[in-house]
Amino acid sequence: MIRRRALPNLLSASSGQRSTPPDARERTEGDIDRPASAYERYADIFSRAYADAQSIAIALEVLDTYRACEALARPSDQDLPKLVLVTAASLFHVPVKVLLERNRHADVTSARYVAAWVLRRRRWSYEKIAELFDMDRSTIIHGLRKVATTSHLLLTALKAEQLVDDGVARCHSSGSPA
Repeated sequence: MIRRRALPNLLSASSGQRSTPPDARERTEGDIDRPASAYERYADIFSRAYADAQSIAIALEVLDTYRACEALARPSDQDLPKLVLVTAASLFHVPVKVLLERNRHADVTSARYVAAWVLRRRRWSYEKIAELFDMDRSTIIHGLRKVATTSHLLLTALKAEQLVDDGVARCHSSGSPA
């Protein structure tokens, strides 16, 4: 069972209106690009459920259900690299197995760098990405910088990231691999 910590009272006793906890802050326009933290998402879900049900127990059950569904939607570590490699290889029209071999052709290295960029955005370490491609971490860092500074590679990387996100969602909604 998940341990629940005490949550602040979301309704002010005198006015019946919502009050924000002292540690919460309003999101400013500069924060729009920044994704909400897990705490902010969970606090928002809890406050909406509490506002609808007026019951802390029900709001906590809704939050637990949401967290369980969110945990199921995360791809496993074994599925993600394969999905990323297939996506990057298809965008550059190269075979997947060539990405994992020693090959310095421009299309292969570009596909490899885009795949590394997507994995890095998934919070993979440089060392873990380098191990996947059997390369040195400095080569991975060079590739990530190249993607960040080359407009067509950055656009392709963003497209690859979107395709991977769609593939992960499709994979988990159908219950079978994409």
